[in-house]
Amino acid sequence: MTVGNKELTFQEVETRDVATQTALVKKVIWTDDIFLMRYVSYKSFQICFIPVSFDFCVEWGTHRLGLSSYTWYQNKARNLILYAGSGVTTNAPEIDFSTDSGTIFMKHFHNCKIVNNQIVRIETQPMHWTHSFFGQLYYYPTGSNEPIVHPDSPNPNPNA
Repeated sequence: MTVGNKELTFQEVETRDVATQTALVKKVIWTDDIFLMRYVSYKSFQICFIPVSFDFCVEWGTHRLGLSSYTWYQNKARNLILYAGSGVTTNAPEIDFSTDSGTIFMKHFHNCKIVNNQIVRIETQPMHWTHSFFGQLYYYPTGSNEPIVHPDSPNPNPNA
């Protein structure tokens, strides 16, 4: 897939693949790197392991094109929707819910719009597919409705 002046090659990653996702967090932790994603679903996603910049995403409107992203910082993830996406998103991030304790989740933002003074997620393609993920990896322990940081997720503060 070509976006702007870059040829992007994507690799399939299963949402149960803790090792690959942990390696991704280690690559991005405390950096400004952004990794573009596509075809995000409950079971898998495709990711380009060559990082792009925030300016690249804004210039080419990656999040309006239906591309998702993963980055370390929450404010950068939110700003990707605001400046490279629809321009509207929630103040607080979301995290999906599942009773499948083997699936890894990340907090994220969606492309939204304002309808009757309410912020609602855009339901049409390609922007409905777009997620702007950030930070650590989460999972739902068996029998819990609250996500917790996955034990294999890299610790952002190794001195803690």
